[in-house]
Amino acid sequence: TKLNILTKDEKPTAPSPCSVISSSESTLQVQWKVPSPGDYKIVSYKVDHKPTAETQNQFKFANSSPIYIERLAPYTSYTMKVTAFTNNTMMMESPPCQLRATTSAGVPPPPNKPAIHPNVTKSATSVSLILPALNAINGPIMHIEIVVVELKAGVHWSENNSLPNDVDTDNRVVDIYKVTDVPVPVDEESREFTIGQGEARNSQLKPNTTYAFYVRWMTSEKVCMSTLAILNKPT
Repeated sequence: TKLNILTKDEKPTAPSPCSVISSSESTLQVQWKVPSPGDYKIVSYKVDHKPTAETQNQFKFANSSPIYIERLAPYTSYTMKVTAFTNNTMMMESPPCQLRATTSAGVPPPPNKPAIHPNVTKSATSVSLILPALNAINGPIMHIEIVVVELKAGVHWSENNSLPNDVDTDNRVVDIYKVTDVPVPVDEESREFTIGQGEARNSQLKPNTTYAFYVRWMTSEKVCMSTLAILNKPT
């Protein structure tokens, strides 16, 4: 007597552990351990990914580990799922390996213009500003810098001028210094800041002189800053 029994195909195991081995503001590099294939050879992997706070899912296929997930939003948490597939006719799918990671902070959006404080009397050597409200959509603002440009007599300076390419310090067209110790505002009141306090990194302004004030935000110690907002106002 002969008895033929067809056994059930064994699924591959989960590609676990899986992890993110590098990240940038728009890319996550995901790697995983090659799983046990079961009865058939593993031919591909599928990496599902979506912002953790959303439901819309996207996916990308790979033949091996690692894989780059690109075109992501800065400073955003993503939930990912790695699944292995075999080459049999049923394309058996492994259990998923799930992980979560956050992209790095990116360049902050341009700040709005600063404004002259309406309730502070302007002096001959200082100007009180109201800094623009922070926009941390691409990551928390860690540093604020104000670039003070002294405009020489007869110099035309518009909001289209940028730093440093349009600054000709060799010919004494402008003088520049930076105020780097600007506190990051935590509420509406702390957006007030005075230029020209006479400190080491915030020296007094010159009387009867026109200045341009640029504000830029930084999300980290790296060169990760916004374009500049300008305000021309004589002392």
